Amino acid sequence: MNKPSPEARQALAQWKRRSPKPLSAIQRYGLAVLSVSLALGAALLMNRFPVRDVEVPIFLFAVAVTAWYGGAGAAVLALLLSCISFDYFFVQPFHTLNITTSELPYFITFASFASLIAWFGAVRRRAEAELREARDKLEIEVAERTQQASLLNLTHDTIFVHDMSKVIVFWNRGAQGLNHTEAATVVGVSEKTVQGRLNQARLLLAEKLADLRPVSSCESKSPADDTPSS
Repeated sequence: MNKPSPEARQALAQWKRRSPKPLSAIQRYGLAVLSVSLALGAALLMNRFPVRDVEVPIFLFAVAVTAWYGGAGAAVLALLLSCISFDYFFVQPFHTLNITTSELPYFITFASFASLIAWFGAVRRRAEAELREARDKLEIEVAERTQQASLLNLTHDTIFVHDMSKVIVFWNRGAQGLNHTEAATVVGVSEKTVQGRLNQARLLLAEKLADLRPVSSCESKSPADDTPSS
C-alpha cells in the first residue's frame, strides 16, 4: 500500500484539529457514574411528589446518554449501576439487593430494556468509528488526488483520465490549451464523444484556413507583349 504523501497527511491533520476530540477513558466512565447519579437523584425526588413509575424511563435515559457518548464500556458500567440502584431503591424489599418473586418480572423488564439500549449504543459507536475511519481514508485520497492533479496541470502536454466506462474524469490545463476545450465541457462526457467533437472542430478549422488561403497575384502576359517591335 502506498503511504500518504506529506501534503495528504498535513491536510488530514488539519481536518482532525477541526473535528471534535473523543472523550478519554476517565471522562467516559465518569459520564456513566454522573448520569446514573443524576438519574437516581431525579427518581428519588419524583417519589416525593405524586408522580409514580418514572424511575424506569429516567434510568433508561441515563444509560442511553452514556452509551451514545461514552461507548460500550461506559454503557456497561451505567447498566450495572442503574440495575443496582433500581433494585436497591425501587424494587421491594427496599434498601436491599434481594428481589421478591413478585417483583422479579419488573426488574427483569427494566434490565432487558436497559441492556437493549446499551447494545444499540455500542452498535452506533462501532458504526461511527467505521465511518470516521472511512472518512479519514477518503480525506487522504482526496488530498493525494488534488496533489496529483496540480502536478499534471504543470505540463503543457494533453493529459486526461477516464474511468472504467471511458468517461473523462480529469482534463488538464495542457489539454485545455491545445484543444481549446474547457475542462467543464468534457468532464463527465465519454471519451468517444469528446474525440468526435475535437475531430469536428479540427475539420471546421481546416475549412476556414482553406478559405483564407491567399490567391496568386502573378499577372499573365498577353501574346502582343511577346511580339518584337519593328
